[in-house]
Amino acid sequence: MDYKDLEALRKRASDSMDIAEYHGIICLYLSCNIDSFDDLLPSEKSNDESNDSIHIIEFRNALLSLIDNTSNQLNSTELPFLLLLPNDDESLEKRATALSLWCQGFIDGLGLVISENTASLSESSVSLLNEIFDDFSQISTLTPHSAKNEEEEEEELAFIELLEYVRVSTELIFEETKIKI
Repeated sequence: MDYKDLEALRKRASDSMDIAEYHGIICLYLSCNIDSFDDLLPSEKSNDESNDSIHIIEFRNALLSLIDNTSNQLNSTELPFLLLLPNDDESLEKRATALSLWCQGFIDGLGLVISENTASLSESSVSLLNEIFDDFSQISTLTPHSAKNEEEEEEELAFIELLEYVRVSTELIFEETKIKI
């Protein structure tokens, strides 16, 4: 499933978190060897707790599949790791907003995990993670208007560079922390 399909499922399930933000959190959990996603997954009960919602169950199952696929990508030397964002045919504003939300999801828990587990990381690893954390924090403040300062082609190139930086940084964090935390 792609971003658009998962967003549609999320909306039908009446979940408020953007799928890009979910994917950022999933990548954080996988990078830090957190193997329980129960607190991330939506409850199978509807808001009034009266019955199971088929839309929530569908969305929950799609998230479980996304977790599995993302884990396979991060652990594979053959599959490319890709951020779950809107397709290139969507507006740059929509893609920049989704990248911002992705980074926000990733950093929401990263600071806590690093602060609780720095004893097992080398000084150079902590320095690298702090630098990436700071960069992701800056990227998470992107707004649709912050991508409007340059020519369209330059804006697209800048976005692609940011996207590649976040992708490679996520892989680097995964490699740095998967054994040590």
